[in-house]
Amino acid sequence: MAAFVSLIGAGPGDPELITVRGQRALAAADVVIHDDLVDRRLLISCAGRPVHGLGDRRAPPLERQRLLYNLLAELALAGRRGAAPKGGGPRVAHRKGGDPLLYGRGAEEIQFLRAAGIRYEIVPGITAAAGAAAYAELPLTRRRRASSVALCTGHTGQVAVPEADTLVYYMAAARLGEVARQVLARGRAPDTPVALVRNASRPEQSVTALTLAEAARQPSPDPPLVAVIGPGGAPLAGTLDAAAAEVIAAHRLPGAAQVGPEEDVAAVAAQTAGTRSGAEPRESAGARPGPASVPRTWFEAARKVLVTGTGAEPYRYLGELVHTPLIEIAAPEDWRPLDAAVDTLAAYSLVVFTSRFAVAALLERLFARGGDARRLAQARLAAIGRATAHALGGRGLAADIVAASEHTDGLLDAVLRTGRLDRERVLLPRSARAGDKLPDALRAAGAEVTAVTAYRNLAVADPVRVDLASLDAVLFTSPSTVAAFRGLYGELVPPALALWCRGPRTRRAARAAFGRGDSLPPKS
Repeated sequence: MAAFVSLIGAGPGDPELITVRGQRALAAADVVIHDDLVDRRLLISCAGRPVHGLGDRRAPPLERQRLLYNLLAELALAGRRGAAPKGGGPRVAHRKGGDPLLYGRGAEEIQFLRAAGIRYEIVPGITAAAGAAAYAELPLTRRRRASSVALCTGHTGQVAVPEADTLVYYMAAARLGEVARQVLARGRAPDTPVALVRNASRPEQSVTALTLAEAARQPSPDPPLVAVIGPGGAPLAGTLDAAAAEVIAAHRLPGAAQVGPEEDVAAVAAQTAGTRSGAEPRESAGARPGPASVPRTWFEAARKVLVTGTGAEPYRYLGELVHTPLIEIAAPEDWRPLDAAVDTLAAYSLVVFTSRFAVAALLERLFARGGDARRLAQARLAAIGRATAHALGGRGLAADIVAASEHTDGLLDAVLRTGRLDRERVLLPRSARAGDKLPDALRAAGAEVTAVTAYRNLAVADPVRVDLASLDAVLFTSPSTVAAFRGLYGELVPPALALWCRGPRTRRAARAAFGRGDSLPPKS
């Protein structure tokens, strides 16, 4: 049986912009192939499966295509030889930046797959123009100003200048000046707005607003870059359309001071974009404020937080999360202590779970050794917080004790509030890096405690680095994330970068490493 290939558009940069169907196809894949424009954070979920990169995009396209075709041919042959998983053809996910059929050589790949007899599907993705427009607030179409958009390439060959209100040029960094001069030559006014969006939708995104005449003189910026020329390239000014202005004025909302006739918007946009002759181009990056006359976009204003632990969902309230795990979960070096606890599980009256990984490790080992949840029938179950309680619930178990604060002190307080622990037999499955505070305190309360290593926290071998200057805060979820962060970035961090810590132990580790560390902001 031949391989099956999912050609997946991975979006413009932010790994969360992959579609639900694309994520599902990726999860089902036995093998993953990716282009270098795909954000490496999307590879985190591919651990344990073969992952093939196609090399630097600056390599000759023909060379990269040959590499891709050879990989696909080998996988197809492996399926026919019965060498693939379960004797069938492997499912292959080929992830491409943006959309596969828009400047992604998707047509050539489809032709190869057809000729080779390989079954396939196409999963569309959010293209760079849409990503740049959304994250930089550049309406590519706008009533009475721009009713048509043309997507062009500035990469190779003759620069096309279609008859459209807004022109979007992909891969235009190296030839930006030539592109601008060609657009000028086709009759566009020198003060036509231009927006240069680098690293669209990534935390280090930057937007430079200038005029077409200025772009023609601009040195070549660094890629990846999307150039938006025309009405769609003008930043939104503080004026509103007539309907919105009427409602804001009637309700005396805070935006009333910005209300103006819609007919004035173009003039204000031109002024605030610096489109008058001789104006200096302006750049906004990350969450740093732009000129006072131009409101910050939602992405500029959003607090950008680097999450260093394995999960990000509980922290969505903090802002725009940049999830780049610096640790990974591994099995214990020695299974025997955990196995001994699993085999005598019915003897414990209290099992204390310090993380969702402890839940998974204990129960998976229990099932692997022929047991089931009935061995926990006599025990109360304590969880360090909602996430751990939810992990128990997902396996058909209800937590009897749930700490309100998701750290060791909160868990200890929740357990002790239930009364004395005299003659209680307590099992504490935990990380190999866990300290002695919790078991010592439980013993001091009268319990007989068995603490066993259920898993290890290891530093990620090849972590994703991000530009710390583009961030507002770093979130440390454990002392091991502090150690991994210091190993990757060193002990000097930007003074303006907040260091948030989950729990006192993590806070102490951050202060020892960097001289500072604060508690997580509360939910508003």
